Amino acid sequence: MGTLAGTDVVALALQKANSPVSPNPMNLIVTELAQEKLSSALVEEPADAGIRVAVQKLSPVNLHYELEIISADATTEDDVLLELGSVKFWIDPASAKLIEGTTIDYLQGASGEGFKFTNPNDLRYKKWDDPVASRFQKLLEEEINPGVASHGGVITLVDYRDGVAAIHMGGGCQGCGQAGATLQDGVEARVKEVIPEIKRIVDATDHNSGENPYY
Repeated sequence: MGTLAGTDVVALALQKANSPVSPNPMNLIVTELAQEKLSSALVEEPADAGIRVAVQKLSPVNLHYELEIISADATTEDDVLLELGSVKFWIDPASAKLIEGTTIDYLQGASGEGFKFTNPNDLRYKKWDDPVASRFQKLLEEEINPGVASHGGVITLVDYRDGVAAIHMGGGCQGCGQAGATLQDGVEARVKEVIPEIKRIVDATDHNSGENPYY
């Protein structure tokens, strides 16, 4: 089974791996096509088999998802069990906190196919209530990120309060020796020009963990 690139899209790991069925307190949505793909993957499995959904927060703006076929005896009493359509889903407590409101879909296209997670807890998709933060987010989406994308980078607004915006620099910007210059001479200058309410921008990125800097 092919996959699409990116941490939002995961291949279904076909691996062998008892809690009562819960209502859907996480408001997890699994599209009809995604359910069909998962059901097909379970056809040759034992009757009690289902899907473990796991989420890891690798950074403030990077959530990693895993889907794994497991049997009921591989679950724990702390797991939340959901039955959506004909598929059982087991979710551990830590993942349950991160996956609330998420939609799991299955995408098919020229570049491949795979499961896609659209998660409102992911800061890359957050809708800001503060009007200044909302304007900054729009500026990132429409002007700044298309520019840094040529270097394989992406900038995400992590927090905003009292005129100070905290951002995360990902992709080619993370670990890049020119990140400071990009922020100060490029991003911050442009943001202050367009949104004077923002007085300062703080880089909250762990640049030491960047793996693919652009020079």
